Amino acid sequence: MAGKPKDTEFKTVIVTPRNPDEDIPSIYAGGNDVVINGKRTLKHYRIKPGEPVELPVTFIEQLKRRHYVGKGKNDEMTRLPMYVVEEV
Repeated sequence: MAGKPKDTEFKTVIVTPRNPDEDIPSIYAGGNDVVINGKRTLKHYRIKPGEPVELPVTFIEQLKRRHYVGKGKNDEMTRLPMYVVEEV
């Protein structure tokens, strides 16, 4: 018999758009990969840019993986991160 899964770690971060001229009212993160009291839970977060928020580590990684894809020098494809995620 397997034991209860380990609870998800939370960290406080500040999420801002990479482009400071971009006016984004909120940033969304969510999913079902959060464990609270040994139970997997569906969570969704609406994050105000530039304000500290406590998020699960899995959602912080999710925000770090989001990228814009564009063409760089010599027409090669480049990936630019959408958000700057700073730990508080």
